[in-house]
Amino acid sequence: MTKKVETKPAKQARSYDEKTKFRVVEEITAGLLSHRVAAKKSVINRKTVDSWITSQSYNNYRPMELATNAMIDIKEDTK
Repeated sequence: MTKKVETKPAKQARSYDEKTKFRVVEEITAGLLSHRVAAKKSVINRKTVDSWITSQSYNNYRPMELATNAMIDIKEDTK
């Protein structure tokens, strides 16, 4: 008699829209939430959040655009 071994189904990768990714990264980089709290709040794996930080953080995410916007804000504040 042969034992039947049950196997778990493979997990499907979830897909998240860019708006969600950006919001989570923004909350973390602004210091509003930690990686762990942001992951729990959004029901996203912490390692996924960490990879978003690496690929979309303010340091790596359109630095020229951020610098230009910062300069515009400075000029408007001095008017």
